[in-house]
Amino acid sequence: MSAGLPYEILEDCPHCLTESAVLCLFDPAHPASTPGTPIDRRCRMCGAHQVLIVDEAGHPNLFSHTPPSDLTSLEAAHFALERWSKEEGEPDVDLFCRANLSGSLPEIVAMLGQRQPIATNFDVIQYLFPATATASNVSKAAEVVPRPPPKLEPTPPIRPEPRTIARLLASVIAADGRIRKDELAYAQKFLRMEGHAELLPSEIRIWRSAELPPPNDREARFRAIQAAIELAHLNGETDESEWNVIHDFARSWGIPEEQMVDWNRTYEKRHASLFKGVLAQLTAMIRLH
Repeated sequence: MSAGLPYEILEDCPHCLTESAVLCLFDPAHPASTPGTPIDRRCRMCGAHQVLIVDEAGHPNLFSHTPPSDLTSLEAAHFALERWSKEEGEPDVDLFCRANLSGSLPEIVAMLGQRQPIATNFDVIQYLFPATATASNVSKAAEVVPRPPPKLEPTPPIRPEPRTIARLLASVIAADGRIRKDELAYAQKFLRMEGHAELLPSEIRIWRSAELPPPNDREARFRAIQAAIELAHLNGETDESEWNVIHDFARSWGIPEEQMVDWNRTYEKRHASLFKGVLAQLTAMIRLH
């Protein structure tokens, strides 16, 4: 390898767990360069970005220019994949995922949400040759030495639509065409526990997942779907229309099918046994009279 020529290699990302997603740029001619230390390291999936700078004391340091994005939310995962796909010149994000990653767009989004490792088929060999690096690859931030670290403005967090969870529960309540007091009371109690305002009468209708932005917090999505399943079981039986609503939101939010089956089995046992117990008591009272 010719001295002084920049070159690139790929690394796995420790933040988003994506194989060969980190692009590392090495430049032996850089004044602060040391063996094994890239002058620029950027994850093409989660956006984590480090650049090599010389601090005020004259020491070279990898400065965290951009922190990694939390890709457990649907919105953030979709945005990251769209950005990466465009960088590679592919406008079809699903095609990009199927061609380069380990599944379709919904599958990769679900894997990111569950923090599962993501395999890729990017060819590492081509990045080991100097010819792959160009002047445009060299970070301008890395070329300017010495300088103090730049002052970064904090990125505001993506906040979920506060009524999405409430409207999921409203949809389950309205699905069978009957507004039951026990179901409404359960929904209002759950919303209060989650820090949301109670349901309004105008909100009790069937909503579709496409109408509402998903909750940004992965755990909040899981809790909401779990609550919706228990809500459907409150009267000891479930209606097909209720399940259609729940499955619509669960698929959109990346909830694994096996988790849905497990929750359904749990609440089916719990509420069916309670319903049978009440029915047995009523039967006994009728016989006494």
